[in-house]
Amino acid sequence: AELNALLDRLEVSLGSIKTLATAFVQEKHLSLFSDVVTAEGVCVFQRPDNVRLEFTRPFQSVLIAGRDSVAKYECLDGTWKKIKLGSTSVIQMVTGEIAVWLQGRFRSKSGVYKISARGGAEATIVLVPKSADFLRHVSAIELTISSDEKRVSCVVIREPEENFTKMVFTREQRDVPLPEETFDTSRPQPAKLSAKLLAEGTATGTGGK
Repeated sequence: AELNALLDRLEVSLGSIKTLATAFVQEKHLSLFSDVVTAEGVCVFQRPDNVRLEFTRPFQSVLIAGRDSVAKYECLDGTWKKIKLGSTSVIQMVTGEIAVWLQGRFRSKSGVYKISARGGAEATIVLVPKSADFLRHVSAIELTISSDEKRVSCVVIREPEENFTKMVFTREQRDVPLPEETFDTSRPQPAKLSAKLLAEGTATGTGGK
């Protein structure tokens, strides 16, 4: 009953978002290494299912996921190149799911995940894949909800062998104007985000190049 009540509230508080831009810091934790690999960038979302993850530091990369297509771009020596999506990374696998999470539509994925929650000052939604194939890549996804229940503040993607990826979201901007080409996966290079959006969205406040 408490879980259903929480999911009801999240569907209301997050369901009205039309567009969103938020800075993120990603930490990659590998059990074989003591160092944490860190990157930062901007996540932009457009209702109902367009998501763009743009990494700005220490490398430049863009991953775009829509309803029917996914595209990845990397900036090498100042030139953007479209990358063939051969091997599937964990981030690549879940990018399309981010649109669902940002809108609080967790129950729409009840056929894919077992859904539970942990209480506390900030509730955490826990998604465990039902598919054995999915479980080979992702053992659980944990989404921390802000104390006012108005945004997803952190995502932890747990992988086998105690590896995990953590993404912390800050400096959220709602209903910002986003041109349609922002999510165009047919382009040979990604459409540029506005310098203002990058500057205000990046975690350090300085934006990407």
